[in-house]
Amino acid sequence: MIEKNSIRSIERITGHHRDTIGRLLGDMAEHASEMNEYLIQTLGLTPLECDEICSFVKKIKKY
Repeated sequence: MIEKNSIRSIERITGHHRDTIGRLLGDMAEHASEMNEYLIQTLGLTPLECDEICSFVKKIKKY
């Protein structure tokens, strides 16, 4: 999904069923939500700061 592929194209590329891919995406979304909640509640960050962290990490991963 990072390269903006559809679920069906990911299914063709990986050989895994689309239901499995959907479950994995759901798990990742749940983890991201929990992580955001932790950063906001525990560390006192604002949603904007959380977004900036995500953007920074994405930028680093490109290199």
